[in-house]
Amino acid sequence: MKKRIIAILAVVLMCFTTLFGGCGLITIDEQKDMAQVIATVKISEDVPTTRSQIKKRHLIMDYISYGYYYVVNGEKTQNEVIDMIVENQVGTEIILQSIMQELNEDENFVKNTGYGKWEVERYLTKENKFEGEGENKVCTELSEIDEAKYNALYALNGLIESYIEKEEEPVGDTNPEEVRAIPTNATNEEKELTDDEKYKYIQKGLQLGEVGSKERKAYNKFIKFAQTNNLLGNTFVNNNFATSTYYEETISSYIENALLEKYEELYKNKKRAELSFEELGEKYAEMYEAQKFGFDSNSSNFESALSSATASAPIIYSPYGGYAYVYNLLIGVNEEQSKAIEKLKTEYKTDSKEYKAGRREILQSITAKDLRSTWILSGYDYDFAKNKFTGDYTFLENLEDSYAFQGTVTCLKEKDGDKPAEYRIDSIVEFGLNDFIKEINKYVYNKEDDIEPSTTNPEVYYEYNSNGQPANYNEKINELLFAFSTDAGSLNTYKGYLISPKPDADGTETYMQEFADGARKLMKMGDSSYLVVATDYGYHFMFYSTIVKANLNYENLESYLDSIREAEWSEEYENMLNNWQDYEDKDSYLYKFVEMLVDVDTFYNQKQLDFINRYRYNSKTVKVYSSTYADLLSK
Repeated sequence: MKKRIIAILAVVLMCFTTLFGGCGLITIDEQKDMAQVIATVKISEDVPTTRSQIKKRHLIMDYISYGYYYVVNGEKTQNEVIDMIVENQVGTEIILQSIMQELNEDENFVKNTGYGKWEVERYLTKENKFEGEGENKVCTELSEIDEAKYNALYALNGLIESYIEKEEEPVGDTNPEEVRAIPTNATNEEKELTDDEKYKYIQKGLQLGEVGSKERKAYNKFIKFAQTNNLLGNTFVNNNFATSTYYEETISSYIENALLEKYEELYKNKKRAELSFEELGEKYAEMYEAQKFGFDSNSSNFESALSSATASAPIIYSPYGGYAYVYNLLIGVNEEQSKAIEKLKTEYKTDSKEYKAGRREILQSITAKDLRSTWILSGYDYDFAKNKFTGDYTFLENLEDSYAFQGTVTCLKEKDGDKPAEYRIDSIVEFGLNDFIKEINKYVYNKEDDIEPSTTNPEVYYEYNSNGQPANYNEKINELLFAFSTDAGSLNTYKGYLISPKPDADGTETYMQEFADGARKLMKMGDSSYLVVATDYGYHFMFYSTIVKANLNYENLESYLDSIREAEWSEEYENMLNNWQDYEDKDSYLYKFVEMLVDVDTFYNQKQLDFINRYRYNSKTVKVYSSTYADLLSK
């Protein structure tokens, strides 16, 4: 995109310095050469010269920004990359001018006063919002222009920082554990700054460090690189990067990007709003009829659909019952225990009482430990004071109800701006089998009685028949799964593993026999009950999830939504459309259903192509002067 600058790794920048400083891309070391116009875009006669011109310097900056990677990776030749960049710059300018023209003519769109028709800032908010006075004054909402400035400064500071010589030893702890899976779509809020922090970041400007510091040395290296490649322009004075053309055009580029993103959001919201709640219900009814036809005609279709069901693609027609979902929290065997079980197989038949009793004795020494230490060391959202995970890394709305990390942690470095705190893991608790059962009973069921292991069945070590569903049951089970389960397949499931009411017609089981038998036993127990069942893999803590009942059907959209939670759904749908980006429950069925039905990305891509096709091949609106950058092309 035109004039877009992104952070570049120091090693790559060193390559650039070598490339451009010697016999590289730039062949004429003069500022006037860099100021040559390579293309003009004027979709209207009144587009000013400053708006319409794309200069050779912009081509070089984009080559450094992203084009160089195509050449280094052998994906494109240098000539192909340069042609691609020119087309990208022309296309982006056409889109920008088209957006400004459209918004300027829209009487309902609020413009920012003080700017002309072809100034990007006219279409972005300018004023920040504050609360409090004096030292207590806090920025509560950053303007769109300042948000763009923050992003530009963040990128530039990152670019400069990439020149800092890396220390040999890391500040934080190294991680001996296998990297732990994270909840689906979890994003790290710890790295996000508040609007007030962003406002203060802008006030600080470029972070150059004190004279002689490693930050200042990095800055000087960066300036040398930019000078070598003639990117600073003739306004650069007193070694102050903020006076350079490079700096000004980077800020300008991010402001342009802000408008592109704003318009994209506006356009996509408009396309979603074209689908009414009534039409949404009609689409749902079509899905219901399709499921009804498919399941009534073939029961295997139903079981297959149950296996692949998700929160956004659930079963809404159920002609057959007896199926269930169970959560599986596996505490797996270690290498020594696995060898002992294999030895046992040479002495007894695996279906014998002796084998199962011997395996139970081996598994008595099994232990469970919290596997989320990698989350802490990776800088994911974590509250050190409470020793708990926050944001998307917990399933509980109330932090007090979430499951604490079972270990001790030392904070080595406090959070600094967008850089998360750094920690050392000092110890991790290992629970013996009985203690782990007590831990589960206390956390999920608020039960602190002594446990009584089963003595009648060597395969079932323990069972607890719950009297009703405890508060936050499903959320707490998922907390425990991510903390302890050694079965990777048990994480990020819809409702757990699907269990059929009986084996397949040929008598085969999908799961190990002990697991399948335990699951069918669990089906007959109370809601939210659980079993601890032994297999060769270890102990499976099998938690009741849900039973699929026969003839439990949701013929219309509102009946299905009411089964999740009751609301005035037409009003909720309107609220969702009006607050799409900030809507809290983005994982809800309604939100996902709209995403599935309205392919806004395809619509917007076509809108961009329409803009480009309207003007790109009209010689009166777009002119490309290939002779001005011919010296960059290989012969």
